[in-house]
Amino acid sequence: MTAVLERDTRGQEAEPVRDVRRRRSRAQTLTAQTRAFQMLEQGLSFDVIAAELGYANRSGAWKLVQRGLTVQRDQCSALHFELAEARWTALLAAWWRPAIAGDTQAAAVVSRVLASLDSLWGLTGGGRQPGEKTAHEPHGVVMTDAELAAWEAAGSPAVWHR
Repeated sequence: MTAVLERDTRGQEAEPVRDVRRRRSRAQTLTAQTRAFQMLEQGLSFDVIAAELGYANRSGAWKLVQRGLTVQRDQCSALHFELAEARWTALLAAWWRPAIAGDTQAAAVVSRVLASLDSLWGLTGGGRQPGEKTAHEPHGVVMTDAELAAWEAAGSPAVWHR
């Protein structure tokens, strides 16, 4: 509640006047939102909802519903984000060791998964979709002759083009 100080006729401060408007508690707001959603599903107008829930006009009822929808959307978005992140992370964990061991197909999968995670986290600014090709795709690995000899001596990869 807010207090408003008024001045009496002699210029002296009078007793504070209390504002009679009260804020709804969180529980009251959630109850009102639930009831408003039910009334909307029944096809009632915002004027009727406002009158039923004690709002002065349709604006209060409309704002109540919009805030409720925003909260629901945000909760659904957070759940979708967590699920997508868990899926991409599981794929990354499954393909990581083969990619590090030199499997080029696994490395390509890891690369796409990392790009998808970057996109999910909002780290890419180019607007590319996951898996979409860029203007230049890498065609191989650059190694010195000594590195190449060591790689071939280890038996990986089975096919090598120089």
